[in-house]
Amino acid sequence: MTAQPSNSHELRKVFLDFFKDKDHLILPSSSLIPAHDPTLLLTNSGMAQFKAYFSGEMQPPHPRIATSQKCFRTTDIEEVGDDTHLTLFEMLGNFSFGDYFKKDACKWALELMTNNLEFEFERLYFTVYKTDEEAETIWIDLGIPIERIYRFGDKDNWWGPAGEEGPCGPSSEINYYTGSFEDIPKVAARDETANWGPNNNENFLELYNLVFTQFNRDLNRNDSILPAKNIDTGMGLERTLTILQKVNNIYETDLFRPIISHIEKSAKINWGKSPKGDTAIKVVAEHARSATFLIADGVIPENTGRGYVLRRLIRRGMLFGRELGLESSQLSNFVGTIVKEMGSHYPELIDNEQFIVEVLEKEEKTFSKTLNFGTSVLRGMVNYRSKISDPKYPLVLSNESRKSDDPESIGARLANESIKNQIKKNGETQENEVVKKWKGAISGIETFVLYDTYGFPPELTKESVLDKGIDVDIYGFNKEMNKQRERGRISGKKFGGGNNEIKFY
Repeated sequence: MTAQPSNSHELRKVFLDFFKDKDHLILPSSSLIPAHDPTLLLTNSGMAQFKAYFSGEMQPPHPRIATSQKCFRTTDIEEVGDDTHLTLFEMLGNFSFGDYFKKDACKWALELMTNNLEFEFERLYFTVYKTDEEAETIWIDLGIPIERIYRFGDKDNWWGPAGEEGPCGPSSEINYYTGSFEDIPKVAARDETANWGPNNNENFLELYNLVFTQFNRDLNRNDSILPAKNIDTGMGLERTLTILQKVNNIYETDLFRPIISHIEKSAKINWGKSPKGDTAIKVVAEHARSATFLIADGVIPENTGRGYVLRRLIRRGMLFGRELGLESSQLSNFVGTIVKEMGSHYPELIDNEQFIVEVLEKEEKTFSKTLNFGTSVLRGMVNYRSKISDPKYPLVLSNESRKSDDPESIGARLANESIKNQIKKNGETQENEVVKKWKGAISGIETFVLYDTYGFPPELTKESVLDKGIDVDIYGFNKEMNKQRERGRISGKKFGGGNNEIKFY
């Protein structure tokens, strides 16, 4: 029995050493840019680099492998700022390619969690796929009381594939209960109808997912049995740390505290003083870390694909950095701290530190001009709305506002033109309702002009007005974008250019 790990470095080591003793080959994390996999934009799981081994297309270097894999999920960018969501995260995983299967995977997972990580046995709850009698029986044989085993369907206990096609199968999850033992009901349903337990109560945290990869799914979503049964597991490093370090969220762990301390000093602001300030600190810390890893793996800011994901991260981080009073170097300033804390396990950070800083500084310098002007134009749109009390007012602008090149005056003119067009389109009889709706949302055409003329992305427009109770007409924006694409297509035909020469985000 080993001492319970107290930080991220020890957790990685305990996990990898445990499976090394179980005859697993320890491999380094693969790049965030997937190799030979056109179905993935970025590496989004621990098993992504092993898809060819799971499908039987390639022979693995060893039938048992374990890794600590850096992963990235683009779907969570706008959620970053709360206590749980990350774009970049680490997945501790052990894999079997036609070697051990459910029984050993479950036995070792329980041994790791209770002996090596010293989790309280009574706080561990388990889920299995709704028809997986075998997995449930294995957990019972390992001493898990039946009342702590829950059954769920595809949404919760089926994994994969990682992309449009590939290996997949039923899963079993190990959850940790953080609540009081006094709150545990004596009798509770153990399936999708349950109102307490894993997936149904905020006091449960999923830590370890064991995927029993038995099938391969093709592009038509047909499943065929794999030549050999495989094991694909994932333990979230960040989530596990919150339990080991007895903190409330991932930003209180040692993965983020050094970065947050650096932000506190740079912004002269204290963590924990205000919800709004904490949200901004979280976004800057997370996006600086994610951007650092993406650039280290060769992603550079662009208007399409992976490059756009990076550019979006940087710009969103800069926007929240401004809220903290960080006028320049909102993200690049923190690269050194990130490299210092994580470079020992990810040496590519050390090797590329100067390059990372240079890429970030260049993007920050370019976007600062856009951010300054675009923010002022948007402020003009918002302020113009706040002045309106009479429906007739939108039809009038002062002589000064009509002529000024001041960005707020430009925003007011755009807002004025937008409401005039909407009233004209809907008729004066519906004017009151039109104005009310317009005051509550930045229109699609306004959002489009901010993006197309001033380089201000729609997601930043949405972020900027969120706390003012104003929405953004993304549907209308997309309609304007489609019109622009069509104009570009016609222009391309006329002058001999192809669609691939015209890039939009």
